Amino acid sequence: MDSLQPSLWDNVALESGYRELNELKFEAAVRSFSEALKMDMGQGETIRHALATAEYWRARVGQDGLSGEGSEETTRRFGRLLEEFAAYPFDGRMQLFKRNLLVGLTDRMPGGGELLLEEAETAFDLLLECRAYDRAKELLALLREQTPSRTDWLYMEAQVLWRNGERPRAAHLTAQALLSDPGSLAISRIEHPEVKALIAAHGAEKTPAYGWVGEVLPLVQLPEDLVMAHDRHEQALLAYDALRSAHLCLKNGDEHSSVRYRKDLKALDPALFEAYMPQARRRI
Repeated sequence: MDSLQPSLWDNVALESGYRELNELKFEAAVRSFSEALKMDMGQGETIRHALATAEYWRARVGQDGLSGEGSEETTRRFGRLLEEFAAYPFDGRMQLFKRNLLVGLTDRMPGGGELLLEEAETAFDLLLECRAYDRAKELLALLREQTPSRTDWLYMEAQVLWRNGERPRAAHLTAQALLSDPGSLAISRIEHPEVKALIAAHGAEKTPAYGWVGEVLPLVQLPEDLVMAHDRHEQALLAYDALRSAHLCLKNGDEHSSVRYRKDLKALDPALFEAYMPQARRRI
């Protein structure tokens, strides 16, 4: 009678090694993988790769894990670690370890001082790739605290919300971002395919208005401290405000004021007016 072929997980030391690796316990993982390698289970190549991975990252983040206060040295190391992380060949069994390691690496960012924006965006994109959405949101909160005057963080926040399934909130932030700062738009940050199509058809400045008319984006209030970037932006904002005012007046039963705002809209943007009118009453 043929004996059963042992499975990978019959090797208890190997199972322990992966668990310890997932917990970022590199020293323990090295010991377990070394023990697993002594057992001839037909998985030598897999075990050697796991052992090499534990040794590689142990050397880079330290045997005591990833705890510790931020410093100038850890800030400098952060960029190098991100580069190494992005290039490292994690195999299919290491996806949880990959995610936990990246979260741990971002925890090495200093609590004070300025984080280089290029490094921060690289970390953010890697966190999205690993589906570490909560950590990506925490990173954005840090960036907003350090550079509160920048509005392009709105695009990144909308992106992570969309990826995380928080679609209504993502749409709201996308509208706010396009109204506030269309010039800082990176189209790669837009996840909604219909919004991308509207940007291609009408430009970033007019997309919030056409997005609402097309029931893709919500109607949002214009920020009080809004700065007009250029004439095209100003014209789009005036048209959006007229569209929003016409809709709200009609919704509140103020027909007279709604007509006045619709006239303003027609004068500002005849094409947008023509797109809005067929559904004006349906949307109240």
